[in-house]
Parts: sequence; C-alpha cells; structure tokens
Amino acid sequence: MSNESEETRGGFHFGNVGRDVTMKAGGDIVGGNKETTTTTIQTGFKSEEQKQEFQKQLDALREALREIKGVVTQFRRRFSQRSAPASGEPIWIV
Repeated sequence: MSNESEETRGGFHFGNVGRDVTMKAGGDIVGGNKETTTTTIQTGFKSEEQKQEFQKQLDALREALREIKGVVTQFRRRFSQRSAPASGEPIWIV
C-alpha cells in the first residue's frame, strides 16, 4: 500500500462503478485499520482477608442449613407416624 497517494489513503474508495455497491460481511466492515478496545472488569475480593471472611460466613450459613434440615427431617419422622393434627390444633416445632 505504499504506492497509495494521500488522496486514496484509508477509508473506502469506490471509483466509477456504474451502478450500486453492496458490501456484506460476517463481521465488521472497516475502512482503514480496525482498532479494538477491550475493557476487563474483575470483581471479587480485594484482599485475602476479605476472601477468608466470606468463606467463614459461607461455612456458617452451610452449618445453619444443615441444622434446619435436621429439624425438618425430625419433624417429618414424628408426624409421619402420627395421624394428622385435628383442625385448629397447634403444631409445635422444638
């Protein structure tokens, strides 16, 4: 392209084509050099301490979930062996 003059440098140049000009592409159609800018945003922990604190909170939530699951399982076992409570009878979960 070093043979190009200043008048024909860059962009699209269609001389006398006589009719319509159609351009199709599977990607970008670029006149001149294509420049791409990529911005990468990384979200996450700013420090190892934040990561460890999050892990502690996550472990506590998991333990609480295990406890709740145990209570629900006990409740189901107790009441699956009994007849259904009478209408209006309170159900106590201990």
